[in-house]
Amino acid sequence: MIAASLLLLHTKTYSQLFTLKNYKVTVQGTSSLHEWESEVEKTDIKGSYTADKGTLVDLNNAVVRIPVTSIKSTKGKMMDNKTYEAFDFEKNPNIIFTVTSSRVGAKTIDFKGTLAMAGAVRPIEVRGAWKLLGNGDLQVTGSHKLKMTDFKMEPPTAMMGTIKVGDEVTVTFDIVLTNTKTNL
Repeated sequence: MIAASLLLLHTKTYSQLFTLKNYKVTVQGTSSLHEWESEVEKTDIKGSYTADKGTLVDLNNAVVRIPVTSIKSTKGKMMDNKTYEAFDFEKNPNIIFTVTSSRVGAKTIDFKGTLAMAGAVRPIEVRGAWKLLGNGDLQVTGSHKLKMTDFKMEPPTAMMGTIKVGDEVTVTFDIVLTNTKTNL
């Protein structure tokens, strides 16, 4: 009886609601003058995931929200203002990624969802790596390339058009999600 109870406890599946514990999200790109990087200083992520025997089973109901004005460039305020203009941030104050489905591999996770930014909404697929941490938190890392013009954004320019930002950017993320355990 004791052995059967221990076996049931060891194989318990649980669903966890999560919130963001900590993160590092950056956006890298190029221009006709130099490479550049911006850091996301504020983001919010909510959703849930299911784990079984220390393995991630799925992640769903996830929504990532990034205020456009939380994107800060290492090149200074002029670059920040050009970024905000490209997003038309007064009409589109947030970037929102809504996960519609996920497929979990041995250590990878593929997200399908919609990305809303600069007034455009497009389906995207993002691949990441996952790791369940010893305290029950979930770490997800990865990067994804985007083209601004796919979202009807005009890459910023400066100095009367002589400096041009490249169309493609790379978003890199390292997030840790903390949970509230709910047994199934």
